[in-house]
Amino acid sequence: MKDAVLIAEGLVKTYDQGRIRALDGVDVALDRGEFVSVIGPSGSGKSTLLHMLGALDRPDGGTVVLDGVDLASERRLDRVRARSIGFVFQLHNLIPTLTAAENVELPLVALRVPRAERRRRAAELLEAVELADRARHRPNQLSGGQRQRVAIARALANEPKLVLADEPTGDLDQAAGKRVLDLLSGLRDERGITLVLVTHDLSLAERADRRIRILDGRVVPDGSHAAGS
Repeated sequence: MKDAVLIAEGLVKTYDQGRIRALDGVDVALDRGEFVSVIGPSGSGKSTLLHMLGALDRPDGGTVVLDGVDLASERRLDRVRARSIGFVFQLHNLIPTLTAAENVELPLVALRVPRAERRRRAAELLEAVELADRARHRPNQLSGGQRQRVAIARALANEPKLVLADEPTGDLDQAAGKRVLDLLSGLRDERGITLVLVTHDLSLAERADRRIRILDGRVVPDGSHAAGS
């Protein structure tokens, strides 16, 4: 790729002392600003792949290079995640005792961003996800779709190069799920981030620029090329 933000080659990940091969020689390249969906049956290796790409875990074999940095040479993967990657999961994982704004600010605390800048960025992001009027609400005062939108704002707080979304609509009804994906896709277009979406929902997967199908820990031919959203 001419402008790849991430290149992974030969990824292998095993569990249970090697008896379970979750990834078996996976190659993935992601272009800057690209929207890619990852599909496949349960247990195929989708989430494991996302963990490798997002520096949540290290592969047993192969390499991951993020924006020119070989993650194998990085001793502190948490710093890589804090600087360059945003995550959105099926369960929003918001801190229940914090307000929406405080949840969005949280990733910036570890980066030692000044308080005034944290507040400014949180307000801007909550405006972007249409929740400016809910900034002082705690998670239990928000709907499921609203909580997920706060989680999206939090994922963007560190101005990441790469956003990884693992079944972000899986816990929502169809209308709320569509709104969350519309939001993610629109923010990708506006901010030029690379977006990777793991989903079981083919109607959502087809909105990506490209689909990657995983089966038994390997990338297999998908048989389709979706149009951009």
